[in-house]
Amino acid sequence: MKKMLSLISGLVLFTALCLTAGAQVDTVKKAGAKTADTTKKAAEKTADTTKKAAEKTADATKSAAQEVKKTVAPKTDAEILKCTTDAFAASAKLKGLNLTATVANGEATLAGDGKSSGNKNAAASAAKKCGAKKVTNNITIPAPPPPPPKPTEKKPEPAKKP
Repeated sequence: MKKMLSLISGLVLFTALCLTAGAQVDTVKKAGAKTADTTKKAAEKTADTTKKAAEKTADATKSAAQEVKKTVAPKTDAEILKCTTDAFAASAKLKGLNLTATVANGEATLAGDGKSSGNKNAAASAAKKCGAKKVTNNITIPAPPPPPPKPTEKKPEPAKKP
């Protein structure tokens, strides 16, 4: 009888464990389905947000391109000259250097005295940005000072034989 009670107790315990495990499987399945659904919704939301951001970027790019078309560099000699001289006056590097520009057939010729090659390059760049097809840069810059002379070493004279 003890064996029978023991066997029945074991079967009851086994049945209870199986039912608990079955319930846990159902709970895990439900949690997995819920996680999958949540992940799917998050992915859809991210896709929508990304699509909207891409559309905004495309619109902004189109607008910027239209603005660039409106503000293309001047084409006439007078417009190139005005733009170039205005650029000289507005530039911290070039202001006060008394640089001049002339423009003929879209080609700018620059003159004056710069303080460095950086001034000369900045002036040429400004003329190019203003629409000059070609830039002849006659701006002069001072020559660098010569290096200090090297001290001469005197070689010791060989000892005289008596």
